[in-house]
Amino acid sequence: EDGKTLEGDRRYRADGNQAWAGHYWEDGKTLERERRYREDGTLETVRRYWAEGTLAWERRFREDGKTLEGAGRYREDGTLERERRYREDGTQTWVGRFREDGTLEWEGLCGADGRLSWVGLYREDGKTLEGDRRYREDGKTLEWERLYGAEGTLAWERRFREDGTLTWVGHYREDGK
Repeated sequence: EDGKTLEGDRRYRADGNQAWAGHYWEDGKTLERERRYREDGTLETVRRYWAEGTLAWERRFREDGKTLEGAGRYREDGTLERERRYREDGTQTWVGRFREDGTLEWEGLCGADGRLSWVGLYREDGKTLEGDRRYREDGKTLEWERLYGAEGTLAWERRFREDGTLTWVGHYREDGK
């Protein structure tokens, strides 16, 4: 509006294909969002930034420039909060949430149709399972769920029928047997 503050910018390759497009926050210097394109002109990434300039979220696309490959959401300090990964057909394959220190808090695996099939909750180290659940094909009905002891050994387990009703509960010794 004032003729001095940059609102947006585009860059092109020598062949005329767009290489990059950006939009700036009100200061005209800090990037608010951007799109990066491959040499063939297909979309590679879309990113949005916090007002302080750190990455807020990102979407990564496959070679066709349309199908998602992955996506991430970041905290204002720049640490990754959540990430999603996708198959070539665009269905979700993995989702994870990270703690502020970067360790994995939980992750979910998805079946061929993109529905949740397994979710694991991790201890503070981000490696040792605290508990996990396996879902049936509908992605909602539990098949089983487990809790693990401090050493990662199985502490208890519950199993469910196809209709979701509880069928069995097991408690284990410290050695997981």
